[in-house]
Amino acid sequence: MRWFIAGCLMMLVMPGYAAERESFVQWSTALGPEGFPRTTFTRGESIPVRMTLQGKTGLPAGRVRLAVVSADTTWANVSVKVHATTAMVASVLAEIPVPALRRDSYQLTLEGTFPDQTLATSWTIRVASPPLPDSLAIGMWWENAYRKQQTEVRVSEYRDRGFNVMQVMAVYPALLDECLWQGIRCVSITHGQARGADGKTLETGNRLMADGRVYGADQQRPRWSLANTNWQDAMAASIGRTVGSLALHPAYWPMVSTSDDYFMWTGLDYHPENVRRFTEQTGREVPRPPEALAEPFPVAIHREPGVIADDDPWVCWLRFLCRDVLGRYNRRITDVVLQATHGRGAAMPLCGGGRENVMGFLPYVDVLTGQWPPYNFGAHGFNVLCCYNYNFYRYPALSQVWWYELGRMGNRDLPQWLMPETMDPRALTHIQNLYLYLAALQRGLMYFIYERTTPGAFEAFERVLPVLNRHGPLLVSLEAADCPTAILMPFEQACFNTDFPVDTQYAYANLRMAHRDVEPATPEELATSRYRTVLLAGIDWLTASSFQALGQFQSRGGIVCVDRDTRVQIPGAVRLDLSLGTGNRNAGYGNRDQIRSIRNAVDPHVPGWAQADDPHWFLRHCRLDGVDYLWVVNLMTREQDAAVIPESGQERRDPHPLPVGAGWMHDVQTARLDVAVGPSMVFDVFKGKPLLSRTDPDSGRLRVDATTGIWQGTLLAFYPSKPDRLVVQASDHARAGRSLTLKCQVSDGKKTVEAPFTLQVNVTNPDGTRNLDYTGQWLMHRGAVRIIIPFAINDLPGPYQFEFEVPDCGLTAVQSVVLKGR
Repeated sequence: MRWFIAGCLMMLVMPGYAAERESFVQWSTALGPEGFPRTTFTRGESIPVRMTLQGKTGLPAGRVRLAVVSADTTWANVSVKVHATTAMVASVLAEIPVPALRRDSYQLTLEGTFPDQTLATSWTIRVASPPLPDSLAIGMWWENAYRKQQTEVRVSEYRDRGFNVMQVMAVYPALLDECLWQGIRCVSITHGQARGADGKTLETGNRLMADGRVYGADQQRPRWSLANTNWQDAMAASIGRTVGSLALHPAYWPMVSTSDDYFMWTGLDYHPENVRRFTEQTGREVPRPPEALAEPFPVAIHREPGVIADDDPWVCWLRFLCRDVLGRYNRRITDVVLQATHGRGAAMPLCGGGRENVMGFLPYVDVLTGQWPPYNFGAHGFNVLCCYNYNFYRYPALSQVWWYELGRMGNRDLPQWLMPETMDPRALTHIQNLYLYLAALQRGLMYFIYERTTPGAFEAFERVLPVLNRHGPLLVSLEAADCPTAILMPFEQACFNTDFPVDTQYAYANLRMAHRDVEPATPEELATSRYRTVLLAGIDWLTASSFQALGQFQSRGGIVCVDRDTRVQIPGAVRLDLSLGTGNRNAGYGNRDQIRSIRNAVDPHVPGWAQADDPHWFLRHCRLDGVDYLWVVNLMTREQDAAVIPESGQERRDPHPLPVGAGWMHDVQTARLDVAVGPSMVFDVFKGKPLLSRTDPDSGRLRVDATTGIWQGTLLAFYPSKPDRLVVQASDHARAGRSLTLKCQVSDGKKTVEAPFTLQVNVTNPDGTRNLDYTGQWLMHRGAVRIIIPFAINDLPGPYQFEFEVPDCGLTAVQSVVLKGR
């Protein structure tokens, strides 16, 4: 679609010449790139001005002058020569730079001078605030953006509710301009169109079951296939073209979501193209086991337990579908997005997983839909980890961490985003999930969906987002501390038992509730020095290479522990006389006796950096700039979890009441913590207050109590010394059009506290209004930050009040700066 905005045209005809003169010139003007008009810009940009000139018998020579003005002041101007031509229509492209102006509206004037004739038109343009450093991305999908209505109202509502990103499928110029003006970023859900060189749509065919039938045909919903590599390449190229055009606008953040619900079209697919390519690569026919012939999603494939060949046909077939079909498509999209954005962009899927329905209850690791993180991300796919997950307590709340831990397997250096839901009516559910998302170190949360957001969800956002936004730069920067223990997740195990990742979440939950530091890992990751212990929970099959990886791990001094449900024999392994987890929710979650037994069994081999006096706390050790942090999140008890288990198929339609009283927002839970850290000053980051702590003389571990609301959480920081004062160094005067340097430092009274801190700077103009250009947040690394304030050439003269706050530890400071005119 092409957008066109015409300027307000005013023709001034010089005396003595008739309007119908043969050389009479007409013009039309537009701002912004071709097909993408703009009226809002930032400092340092150049405004493209496109002019179409028309004359009856050709065009005379002339000149066009462009100027950015306000009141009686001209802030910038350029002049463009128009050459005479016999053509009756000519296009002229000019550019005028946006000067360093404050956030405000201005006039862009155009004056064309030709023999005996002057043309004039003007535009109202807006100059927006300069961009600020990154923070935790929190946004929501606005589905009705395609209607292009209420743009200003909706963007304002997002900003006022605490969102800093808007996600849309239909991106249009006025929306990007409004996002830029109001200081939030816009990200897109982008799908392409697969067309061949002749412009015709490429057909990819249907997804086929092992017996040749079309998947979904019996339900009148045949599914299409991703098998055609020409289709994949054309679709990716189309996405790249779209993203490349959008990325020209500074409000567009090229974090591109795509492949929405693709788990319904990918995975186990006997399309002829998949069959041909697999046979070409491996030299063998595709396997069609009886279970695959009997049903489209064979959860279990019979095979005797033990060590199997690396070239097992079923494992090779599913690996091909995950890596060489879906992974190939993902990688193509990533490559074109990077190319279209000069390396700035990123691509990620909006995909769930599972056989139940489109709610996607099994994200990241549903092998039968082609999903296994090492084969879908990084070198084999997207460069941002992402899924959607609308749990509704289909699984315990702690699964909100488990799925995202699985997503990191094989790609621990990639950022991770998430699309949660806003449809659950229970406010506390959203609050609970949000703290678990943060403890899972999500870098971005794009909620689904504005049009179906419940009052309960909005209540949750109102309670929590102000807290999170105060600490956004810190939260988006925290990194997982090294985890010494892995729960082994072999791809081959998931091939023969698709529910293996679902069942293993209970082992993870038990170990985490026993306050052991564990994470899922693939056999390939054992080659690193990351782990000291590997746990096998219910493993029936290992390929020869996975078996060898365990042996090599042991030869380097690593410890392998296997539970009694593991049927593969591992020489030299420590045998645990218990199950690490039971794949049954009623029996498998929150069993205190089982958790206690597991803690005692693994205690010699599996350490815990932090422990609590009660298992109903999720503890996550993080680090940044050499400083330790601890997420502390209150968990449901076994009885509370059982009370919210939904009826299958009724997860969203008829949710159970939460087993909490009406005063849940005032309930306080206290965790008595024991932490393996040296003498430290412990702060509750969200409260900005120190906590009393002491070092146990016998164990040398630090003891501290932390309090949160029920099913809520907080973040503790372990600083090397007590933050006592915020020191700001800056000149007390500045000049318009020049930069002011602010040096900020957190001190313990003697020296800088070498720790990261969030710094909030609020700026007030001389007339008492809030300054949006320079108000913002920064992350202080090692207790210090240097901030450059680029005063505009037309900033109001007079005293500016700078108010500084470090919300992580409650420190404040004030600095007044008198600005002089140019």
